Amino acid sequence: MRKSVGIALLSLMISAAGAATVYAAGWQQGAGGWWYEYEDGSYAKSGIRQIGDQQYAFDQNGYMLQGWQYIGFKWYYFEPEGGAMAIGWKQVGDKWYYLDPNDNGAMYTYWLDIGKDRYYLDENGVLQTGLFYLSDSTSGSKYAYQADANGVLIRNKTVELGDRTVRYDSNGIMMYKSEATKLKAKIDGSDPWQYVLSEKELKEESTDNTISEAVDDLKSDLSDEYREKIRGLSRGTTKDRKVASWESKVRKKLADYLVDSWEIEEFIYDVEHGTYY
Repeated sequence: MRKSVGIALLSLMISAAGAATVYAAGWQQGAGGWWYEYEDGSYAKSGIRQIGDQQYAFDQNGYMLQGWQYIGFKWYYFEPEGGAMAIGWKQVGDKWYYLDPNDNGAMYTYWLDIGKDRYYLDENGVLQTGLFYLSDSTSGSKYAYQADANGVLIRNKTVELGDRTVRYDSNGIMMYKSEATKLKAKIDGSDPWQYVLSEKELKEESTDNTISEAVDDLKSDLSDEYREKIRGLSRGTTKDRKVASWESKVRKKLADYLVDSWEIEEFIYDVEHGTYY
């Protein structure tokens, strides 16, 4: 009987000595923060790790990371409460971001199409709303776009804004037409639809400003014509005929721009006497 008990105790001791230590897998917290320990005693570290149905980020010492993290040349966001990776639309402060579920939650930048809606997120991943401007990578030209309060780009739409008509093409690029641009087009053949180059330009654009600029350009051209083709001619019938033709042209063209007659005659006098600059 004693022999049997001894054998049983010996077997139990051998079994206990040979058994592997079993750890309770799960989250642990210490002075340095939270970490996740596996059943074999190792722990998650150095990058993004799947735990349950969520993903978390850990530093090289195994401590869980939170907030924005730059991992593998991409930005990710991990919730301040709990540390789980954020996926899809996420508001951080007063800005919205899109954390792409098709790219393991990496922050998305530039043009984004979801269903029939298009969005633009800048180089920092911030969703654009309202009026914003982008430069074309090929031409270098700067174009205006507008998105609603939810960031959805306005496209294929024409709206009336005060004394202007604003058109959004299929790519969302904005153009406008006003009485000023229509009048200028009637006079010089330019396109009445103009690109919105800046918010300041759109606010300051007016019929008076547009016509004033056009008149200055026309006066400069007419003055150059007189200086290059008439001023150097010798006095006589030929020069008199050319001067009369030029004066008639000046009066007609400037009158088309609604320039007062006294201003026209003053311009003619200054050009012919070499005092127009």
